[in-house]
Amino acid sequence: MEVTIFLFIVGYLIIVLIGVIFALVWSIRHKLGFLKTMGMVLATLLVIYGIPFGDHTLGEIRKLQLCNEHGGTKIYQVVENVDGFMWIAGRQGKPYDTYGYSFFEAQTADEVIFRYIKNRDSVLDEQKVDSPQARYLARLAPLEKLGRHHSIRRFLIIDMSDNKILASHGTVAYEGGWLRIIGSTVCPHNKFDALSLVRSVLKPAKSKD
Repeated sequence: MEVTIFLFIVGYLIIVLIGVIFALVWSIRHKLGFLKTMGMVLATLLVIYGIPFGDHTLGEIRKLQLCNEHGGTKIYQVVENVDGFMWIAGRQGKPYDTYGYSFFEAQTADEVIFRYIKNRDSVLDEQKVDSPQARYLARLAPLEKLGRHHSIRRFLIIDMSDNKILASHGTVAYEGGWLRIIGSTVCPHNKFDALSLVRSVLKPAKSKD
């Protein structure tokens, strides 16, 4: 991927250079004045920019509009004295803490539920259970398309008693235009800390901090 991007940039700069030289030579041969020559060069640069970058620029503008509407963190309700929560966002080995809660639960990709509770020795016990005990759910929602080249991924905190969304964080992505070779661009750009949002919305009843 890095080599592809490098070759694209080098090739593009060569095209820009050729375009500028052509505009200057053409202007000199036709004995244009300074202002007309500069106008010719500027028009050439605009054409060279518009062909590979025009649709990408429009896509980026649309991405920022969608980000303003759907992106970022939105907290609708804060809940106090929460004993635990359920987490559905993948399971990467056994965790090391209950993150300040009495317990928390995690559901794997094959829908197996594990409950984590600290024992008297402050060691985390893992229990496989048939059904969740937690009232609140933190999960990564499925990817949602917002047009041909735009999409949004939402992290949600939900009250499972009535399916009310307590908080959400949306990341809008754009992958299109001639520059799709460099991958998608996202908004907002800052790194999202899902656990920090959970603890801000679901206040632990027994903090370990």
